[in-house]
Amino acid sequence: MTPKLIIPLLSAASLLLAGIKTGYDRLADFSQYKTYSWIAAAPAGDPWTDRIVRDVDAQLEQKGWRKIQSGGDMVLSAFGRTHDGQTVQGYYTGIDGGWKWHGLEDTAKADETEVGTLLVDVFDGKSKKLIWRGSSTETLSAKPDTDRLEQDITYLFRDFPKVAN
Repeated sequence: MTPKLIIPLLSAASLLLAGIKTGYDRLADFSQYKTYSWIAAAPAGDPWTDRIVRDVDAQLEQKGWRKIQSGGDMVLSAFGRTHDGQTVQGYYTGIDGGWKWHGLEDTAKADETEVGTLLVDVFDGKSKKLIWRGSSTETLSAKPDTDRLEQDITYLFRDFPKVAN
């Protein structure tokens, strides 16, 4: 194999190992969205939080999305886990009228979240329904690797829709 072929193959292999997955609501009309805002990025005060927001913002900006302080057509949330344990997921209930996953409200469950997992959720700003989710395992660690984070977020948003003209 030539060196020109080896580097892209290694990069693709590292992304597969990272466990990057995305999914979206096939009924969501992304052409109606032009702006976005953040409702949460956690854990607060973690060295990853600001970097996650910056890298996600950069990806959305490249696709023509405009960030506004609040009330965006789409609303984003990011959650990272850098240590072992269970996550209790409340489906975003109680936040500004009840952000929800597939219409479930007042529901909670305990999930095992792998170390280093990053979840990015995108909600419809009006209906508050989840319309897109990206997850990446082995992305975060106690010692921040900002190059890896940027690469994984770039891959997460690779197929995210561009703003319709």
